[in-house]
Order: sequence, then C-alpha cells, then structure tokens
Amino acid sequence: MSCYRCVWLAVLCLVLSTPAARAVILFGSGDPAYNTAPPTGALASSGWQCEGQWDGFLGTAIAPHYFLAAQHIGGSVGDTFTFNGSNYTTTAYWDDPGSDLRLWQVSGTLAAYAPLYSTGDEQGKTLVVIGRGTQRGAPVTVTWTQPGATNAVTTLAGWQDGPADGVMRWGQNQVNTAAGWLLIVAFTGTLGPNEAFLSGGDSSGAIFIQDNAGTWKLAGINYGIDGPFATSANGSQFYGAIFNEDGLYVSGLQRPQDGVARSAHFYASRVSSELNWIQSIVGVVPPASPNLQAPAWPPLLNIQRESGNIIVSYPTNAVGFTLQSSSLFGSGAAWQQITSSPTLNGTNWNVTLPITGANVFFRLQSAN
Repeated sequence: MSCYRCVWLAVLCLVLSTPAARAVILFGSGDPAYNTAPPTGALASSGWQCEGQWDGFLGTAIAPHYFLAAQHIGGSVGDTFTFNGSNYTTTAYWDDPGSDLRLWQVSGTLAAYAPLYSTGDEQGKTLVVIGRGTQRGAPVTVTWTQPGATNAVTTLAGWQDGPADGVMRWGQNQVNTAAGWLLIVAFTGTLGPNEAFLSGGDSSGAIFIQDNAGTWKLAGINYGIDGPFATSANGSQFYGAIFNEDGLYVSGLQRPQDGVARSAHFYASRVSSELNWIQSIVGVVPPASPNLQAPAWPPLLNIQRESGNIIVSYPTNAVGFTLQSSSLFGSGAAWQQITSSPTLNGTNWNVTLPITGANVFFRLQSAN
C-alpha cells in the first residue's frame, strides 16, 4: 500500500505541472478532415452524439438538465451550451472538490445524454476520445548513435501541435492506468492509424469506453498532457504528440537515449471515481429516450428525526430537482439550495441536518 501511494503522488505532481489538454492528433493521418464526422460501424454511438459546444471547447450531456465539462476552461452562468443544433442557457454549476470536473445545469431539457461509466475497471480498455483544436503539425525527429554503432540515425518521435482549427475530431487509444481520479493514456504508436493524442483546444472533451454489455459510456473528461518538449537543452519548447521521448527534453530534463521507447501521456478526470458526487446533484439518471420529458409526478420528501439530527430523504429518480429550505413558508419565503452532500440509501438520497430549534421548511424545486 505504501508503495502504491508513492507512485500515485509522483503521477499527481507530474499532472499538475502539465498544461491544459488541447485537441486530438492522430498517429495515422495529418489530414485535417480525417475523423471529423461521427464514427460509424463498431464505433457508432460511441459518444459523438452527446457532445455540445461550450465556450470554445466541448461539454458532454449527462442528464436532462446537466452537462459535464472541465473546471480549468472556466465559463460563466448565463453562457450558452449549444447541443444538437439548439442553444441552452447555463443556470448554475458545481465544482467537484476531488477532480477537475465541473457540472453545469441548463434551462430546457436535453433530449439525449451519455450514460456514465461506473464499474472502475477502465484499465486496459479501448477508448474513443473526442476534442477540438489543432491539426497535426511538423514531425519531431531525434538523431542519435546506437550503442556499438558508428553512424548516427534519425528517427521519428512524433509531431508538434499544428494550426488551431477548432474542428471536432475523434480518435482511439487504450487506458494505460486508472488511478485515483485520473485516467492515464499513453501514446505508443502501436495501436493503428486512429491512435490519438491531445493538443490545443481538446480540454473538456470526452473519453468513452464500452461496458461489458457493449454500451458506450462516458468515462472521462480531458484534463492535461505531458510536456513541454525540446530537441536540445537550449532549444525552443513545443507541445506535441510524442510516441518516443528518447533523447528529447521534457520539462527541461533529457530522457535517456537507450533504445527503450518512452511514450508521452495524456490525462482525463475519471467519471467512475466521482460518480457519487455527480449523482448527489443530478440523481440516478434513467436511460435517455428521444421523447424524454421532466417527471410529471411530484417526487415526495420524507423527514424523520434521529438523535440530534433530522434526515431529509427523496427518491434518486427525482432528476432535475434540487433540495431547498426556508425559515418561512408562503409569500415571505426565501428558498435557498441546501449544499450538504446527500448519501445514497437504496433508492433514496438522504441529507442529514442538525436540529437548531428554529422553524425550517423543505421543498424539492424543479429546474424547469
């Protein structure tokens, strides 16, 4: 256990020193139009349909009134989320204290949204990653002399970020490590032409993984990348998709030139590790349907006393509702959202609050 913790802390420090993620670069093609249409065949319905345009980046619809994005890209209440050709105004947001996830609420109802990956077995699984940003740029090469050889050789190490175009693009890869709140993905150059890395503009894009039943589910939100790189100690630094760091300088430190391939990595905030936080706000979301509507029934609150506390409970399928309280009832009421985190108890959320001796009233308020 202690060894695992040491490794995790080292990875975390590395990630926090990396820049924000940028846009999808592909191993097999530098064509700016490559993989800019929705995937087909075995990759149909692999998440493209759940992406919306958000402040120059992407957001992923996950419930009738909510989408997920990255905290570090910012955004303000009142900004527009464009989804499936329609505009939705953001009305509130919540930041996950344990990751880079930010959950946004919108006015109106999103008729399609992504199911969430929940089982925590992401490591080794194939993924589809979606983003928007730069094209593939100039090749990065390294010249060196192998041990025992007399002539130097020049080898391809990857590609720099190219011109920013803001075009939505998809690629594939494989989860290298799932640790804490991060998914870590290596760019090895061994997984075929669609193998992808991230570049400028890809922050807040999505990673989708198939569950064991074959359903594509949202597993991560793009967060960061390794770099910057340079080809010499005093050379100009750059970001790029590097499948072999041998001999390159990474954040000022040279990688050994020993013939052992060392891949750059990108990182995403992990959905499965933060699922309880997400569900504490949006509830347990039913599968999307083309005619999805807000619940027509009024979900009921239940209140009971336990020692010096009260427990307020409500059903998990009360999607789009928030728990509020007021010291007055009627025309003079000033309803405020309760910020205490609920706990899951079967099919209900429970919120435990202290008894203060003052009058307090509770309600569930719909986002519509």
